[in-house]
Amino acid sequence: MNKRDLCNNKKFPDLEDDFNIIVDRKKRLSFIDEKNNIWLEGKKISEGGHGKVIEFISHNKDYSDLAVKFFIAEEEEEYLLDMQEETDIVNFFNLHKCKNFLNMGVKDIHGDKIIVMEKIDGDILNFNFEKYEYPIKIFEKMVMFIVSGFRCALRKDKYYMDIKEENIGFKLCKNGPVFTLLDFGSFFDKNNTNPVSSYYINRYANNNNFFSNEMVFVFGTIITLLSARLLIRSKLDSKTFSDFVYSLSEEKKYQDTSLLEKNYYYRIKNFFLDLFNGKDEFVDILFECLNDLTIIDPDVYVFLKRIDYYS
Repeated sequence: MNKRDLCNNKKFPDLEDDFNIIVDRKKRLSFIDEKNNIWLEGKKISEGGHGKVIEFISHNKDYSDLAVKFFIAEEEEEYLLDMQEETDIVNFFNLHKCKNFLNMGVKDIHGDKIIVMEKIDGDILNFNFEKYEYPIKIFEKMVMFIVSGFRCALRKDKYYMDIKEENIGFKLCKNGPVFTLLDFGSFFDKNNTNPVSSYYINRYANNNNFFSNEMVFVFGTIITLLSARLLIRSKLDSKTFSDFVYSLSEEKKYQDTSLLEKNYYYRIKNFFLDLFNGKDEFVDILFECLNDLTIIDPDVYVFLKRIDYYS
């Protein structure tokens, strides 16, 4: 039985049945399933240090287009490790499905593993909240998904450590956008000693194991939600803010503490408010949570309850 896409109006192929890759004489790729549905190679969606994602267009309009991740790396050992870790987590969440998580699966192709995903429309960094009559309502919908998605993962002892605007995806549906998480390689066991994160507070302190996974997870979620809130006013403001927070993380001087420095807190808050210049109760809650990181290591469950403001 075929799964439905995030919009619930198209089918996602059954990857457990025959789903094969074809290479033509011009080295163009395509996929064909047991029902002779075909997906033809399109443009490259993205490419990073660990892989590239290419779109595949369905010839049957009843089926969703696909995005396929092919793993790449300069070192074979690194390549194999990245491939194994990310495909393992995809298989894990296929066994333990969370609401609004992407349809995806792992296939073995010519001795390598690839990740076959439902193609979406973009990420939050490129999302235009202002084209909607009530942009705050769309923002609320995004926050509610993030909280529910994180809670679902927590029930399986997983943290999504590399939370950022680029890792929150959306699909435009008839009844409005549906949000989802991207890059399943950003899920880590709660006690993982070497998780990857974009917002690690301070790189040098992080390399000395100052910060708990809980601290980094909560800090990154707060910064991402503040950045997304700025998108309702200006995409430039959002990127300016996230770049500023990243620049703080590169400063070499940091106190011998496992908490967020009070000085960092004030600098982040003042920079944000210079851009925001408004009153928003949810923003106030986020800064209360950020200030708490200067006092005590967070309880993730309590944090998610506090930001579950819109439910």
